Amino acid sequence: MGLLIKFTKARIAGSNWYVDILGVQNSYNYASAAVKKIKSKQNKDVFGNLDYLTNNAASYSVAYTKAPGVTIGYADFVASFGFYHEDAEGTKFSATLQTPEFKFSDDAIAVQAAAEASKTYAGNVNAGASAKATVAIQDIKVGFAADFGLEGIGGDDDAVFQMDARADFGYKFVDVNVYTYVGKPGLKTGEMLGGPIYKDFYLEAKAAFDLNEFEVPVKVTVSAANIVDNADDEKGIDLAASADFAKDAISAGASFGFNTKTSAWNAGAYGIYAAEKFTAGANVKVAGGEELTAIKFGVFAESDAIVKGATFGLNYGYNAYKAMAYGGSYVAKNAVNTNNFAGDDPTIGTVSAYCMIAF
Repeated sequence: MGLLIKFTKARIAGSNWYVDILGVQNSYNYASAAVKKIKSKQNKDVFGNLDYLTNNAASYSVAYTKAPGVTIGYADFVASFGFYHEDAEGTKFSATLQTPEFKFSDDAIAVQAAAEASKTYAGNVNAGASAKATVAIQDIKVGFAADFGLEGIGGDDDAVFQMDARADFGYKFVDVNVYTYVGKPGLKTGEMLGGPIYKDFYLEAKAAFDLNEFEVPVKVTVSAANIVDNADDEKGIDLAASADFAKDAISAGASFGFNTKTSAWNAGAYGIYAAEKFTAGANVKVAGGEELTAIKFGVFAESDAIVKGATFGLNYGYNAYKAMAYGGSYVAKNAVNTNNFAGDDPTIGTVSAYCMIAF
């Protein structure tokens, strides 16, 4: 038994200003990939224990060290500053500034900018800046976002410049975006887990078509990742296409992927039915290259209507913990299966049941 108290806001405030005494702001990150995903977000329970990692959009933000301090807001400008000194280690500091979103031409144009800087105990200074803008004229919407970083200022080696940028274009039922990263070969990018995801240049593109515009409840997506990826010249371009159907209580989808260098391919499909008392679904996935290497299958059922405050789940082909953490619909859509009926060592997977109780 225990008692946990967590304060999320503590500030002195006026009509258009405030001083937040709980600490400085995080670094800013405006641009992110639409295709490439990494396991970058640590989900924690209320006691701060690491729970699980989730797939998030790959992105660059300047390496940033938070120091104890305060945040000040005035007329939608937000600034923060903090420092901490230890005789044995030295002094670290951090500072941030973000402007409000400025709008022009009857709100058709919107721009915003931010900057941050921090110093580690070792003495290296990292500085970054971010900017984004959108233009919306009738059915057309254009957006641009970028993050810039200069890392290692004042260190033994030369400071390193890195950046990522994303451009978006939308017209009625079509959305297209392009994302790129530019940096130094071999350098870990920002604060992402798992080391570098690409080196000095990376490029991807994606297009999505929403056919609901024509009264067809289907969304189609095509993408190309690693169009240029100097982290691995032998990697090849990952081409992918998918279609998702959603109407009333039924959702379903199919996908196909292919690598231009290795000729590896994969295909999958899923279906989910969300009834009033329960949700059930299933998926199948096959993959291979020169030979068939994977045949995977799963089925699940969940309900939070049997007992108030509790969710019961039963599945075959999915890990119980992942099903609880992500949900049955997630593991079915993303083919998080525990079985494989192809290959040299076939596995039949697991049957699992679970119950989550909310207090």
